[in-house]
Amino acid sequence: MSPAFFADAVSRFSRLIIGSSGSGKSLGSLSDMTAVAEARDSAMIVMDPHGLLAENFALQLVSRGMQNRLLYDRLSSFDRILAGFKLTQSVEEHFLKRESENTKRIMSLIDLMWRASRREGDPHSMPTMSEGADIVIRLMLFQREPMPLSLLPYAMRFSHPICQRLIEGCTDEEVRERMSDLRRLKAKNADKQLEDAIGPIKRLVRQTFGLPAFRERCDGSFDLEQALVNRQIIIVDGSDDGTVSKQSVTAVYGALNLQIDQVLRRRFTRTGKPTPVVVVWEEAGATDIIGPNEVDMLRELRKTGFAGWIINQDSNFGPPEQWETIKSCTPEKVWYNPGDDELGTDAGKSLAFRKLDPLKVKHVHETERMVFDKWENVTRTGKSKSGSKETETETNTERAKYKPVIDRRPEFFSLDDQIKLEVQKLMGMGKGYRMIVRPDYVSQSPEYVQMLPEPWPARLYPGLAEKKLERAIRESQQRAEFKTPVELDESLWQSTTTSSHENATSNETNSSTFHPLPQNNRSKQASTPQPRKRGKGTTRR
Repeated sequence: MSPAFFADAVSRFSRLIIGSSGSGKSLGSLSDMTAVAEARDSAMIVMDPHGLLAENFALQLVSRGMQNRLLYDRLSSFDRILAGFKLTQSVEEHFLKRESENTKRIMSLIDLMWRASRREGDPHSMPTMSEGADIVIRLMLFQREPMPLSLLPYAMRFSHPICQRLIEGCTDEEVRERMSDLRRLKAKNADKQLEDAIGPIKRLVRQTFGLPAFRERCDGSFDLEQALVNRQIIIVDGSDDGTVSKQSVTAVYGALNLQIDQVLRRRFTRTGKPTPVVVVWEEAGATDIIGPNEVDMLRELRKTGFAGWIINQDSNFGPPEQWETIKSCTPEKVWYNPGDDELGTDAGKSLAFRKLDPLKVKHVHETERMVFDKWENVTRTGKSKSGSKETETETNTERAKYKPVIDRRPEFFSLDDQIKLEVQKLMGMGKGYRMIVRPDYVSQSPEYVQMLPEPWPARLYPGLAEKKLERAIRESQQRAEFKTPVELDESLWQSTTTSSHENATSNETNSSTFHPLPQNNRSKQASTPQPRKRGKGTTRR
């Protein structure tokens, strides 16, 4: 099948791509991803926790002159990063819709933190956890002036000026009163009551926002919506050099998915038009990328232009019911050699149901029987003797004539038989062969996907590919979309005493004044990054 065929198809359907290690699923997906990029009709976001697919895809883009569309963010690189995640209020006009959407965003962020911290169970079924998380996240969401989500840990540091400023700036009266009550508990040293109220959520926030790779990407300085409109290609490489944990990868990818969800819904509500974007989740099961929010994206966002590709070795996507939901929400399934009997049976069912032929003959049973043909005349002769005299006699009579007939009884393939045939094909496929199921197409037999050649083979150009890749990444990270993380200097939050002449028209003698954080100057940052004050707890470069 031609690359153009796939480039057209991905704009319509989400994909489930399954194959064992070494079956060719990543290289086959690379061919399709490159075809989509060359079509230039949709944005692309690639999340690769291991980095191999990310680097190979970036090299293909460079070799085709598309590096100007590339935004390459390495989680292990802390010099320049894409900080796009932010939590924003709903813009729905109807107050009930607005409240519902805000609640969903809060619950999605709680789910993300829970998943990233590798905890089991459901946080929403735990009253203390659910209530505490709802309060502190609402505190960040309902600010008069939007605040970076990276300040969330300060929401529970009640003696810190940032906490006071967040409480004062909150527009939700109930949240403001509740947080003020908690501050008073802190002032009274009522540690037991404070622990009961916010202890679980405080530990959860510390575990997730204590991950620098995640926290520093939560200030919303990167305009994701504009990047999608401009058909840019965003690659988030989660390969680990010893500084990035699996929890960081889960948190960053989950936050990016939340941001994609918000952007596509908001833009579709505003314009009524889809924004085509292909999101690739490589090794989705290994890093727990797929959760309730991602399943909702697969289920609900097709009308907004979203197409999600899930690439994985097996069906390890959390609870069994989630695997069933994923299968039902991905109209296109690409099966490479699954290498597993149970997974092969799943794939065989997917193929057999689409190709089911109730009249497909398995075997023809033959039996022979004799049937009446016609009546025939038969003359019989005989002799009779009368004394010494013999006479011959003839007698004419009719008798039935029979002929042989072969009865053929076909035995049809049952559904189980046809599933077994498809499983046999799947399990016998070599590297690079695959079978596809889509609403408008199904593979009749294994198909080979043409693998892309290396742009600069190491045997001909030793080290050239690595140099071109690093140069492309370096140039990408110098673009205005990236920021340089810096520490948050607490001198930005100062207690200032107003002078006597300033108090001439006011009864206040002392006030705690909040000095807002400096805004990003993208043009300056892109050329010569200037030191700024942001992000407490980050390591200086």
